[in-house]
Amino acid sequence: MSLAHWTTLGKTWEEHFDMYCGSNTVDASGCWLWGGAIRKKDGYGQILVLLPDGTQAIRSAHQAGWLRKHGSLPERGLVLRHKCDNARCCNPDHLETGTQRDNVHDMIARGRNVRGEASKNSKLTTAKVIEARAAYKAGKKIRELAVENGVSTTLMSKVLRGERWKHITITA
Repeated sequence: MSLAHWTTLGKTWEEHFDMYCGSNTVDASGCWLWGGAIRKKDGYGQILVLLPDGTQAIRSAHQAGWLRKHGSLPERGLVLRHKCDNARCCNPDHLETGTQRDNVHDMIARGRNVRGEASKNSKLTTAKVIEARAAYKAGKKIRELAVENGVSTTLMSKVLRGERWKHITITA
């Protein structure tokens, strides 16, 4: 994507970027913190851009930082990965390219993956998993445990076998 066509309404994209991620936004770790719009679901900065065809699009602010330094976005199939783990950071020196798989491996290696009851969608807790496994070992049926815990029999079966909630070890 050409730099000349990546603009925000009424400003060049560089002016918009500097307005929300200038030198006054640097924190102690060297992150350039985006001061504009933040995407609620994941905390990434957002910037409104005007595409070459005249349509508007929202792009990640860290992409703007990368584009400013390197003159182009990563090639198709690659993503920008934050080495600093700060979603608001726009410092291109804190970014590197890689595949989405690399990005997921980073997340796991740095302990940013949500599992167990820390997941907002979890119906189970560590205590419930331990209780269910003990009750199953004592002879209680999978279906009964599933109903009691408000989950499917498929999920309960996987929990009991240790395919789900793997971080809660099954003791002998």
